[in-house]
Amino acid sequence: MATATMTSACGGVAVVAADQATKWAAPSLDRTAIGAAIEPGLNRDYSLGLVGGSQTLLILGALVALGLGGWWAAQSVRSGRVPAWVGALVLGGAMSNLLDRIIRGGVLDFIVTPWIVLNLADLAVVAGLAAFSVAHLRLERR
Repeated sequence: MATATMTSACGGVAVVAADQATKWAAPSLDRTAIGAAIEPGLNRDYSLGLVGGSQTLLILGALVALGLGGWWAAQSVRSGRVPAWVGALVLGGAMSNLLDRIIRGGVLDFIVTPWIVLNLADLAVVAGLAAFSVAHLRLERR
């Protein structure tokens, strides 16, 4: 049990470090080479820019979500329902975006697609939640 918790914690720190490193390097990217209609930048909204609000409320909401998500992930990892790296992806990505909100006043999005602008932390959260869902679906089939 302690090993899974350590794996989740170390993995979460690795996700935060990787995301923050890419955000630090992002301002030096050549935006003209991207050629996208959507501009990268500081996202002061929540959930892919769909819900706006004050940064204080968004930070408080993120802290509550992190606390509940952390407890849920820890329970799932301890029970053997999901691998530790799944919790690391979700919690590390959420923590890194929360850190952005606290330090930058919004989340720095710089990965540009034709439909959306996002960052490495967003990708980690989505991948982790997808893996979490697959793990739970596999358990229900047994």
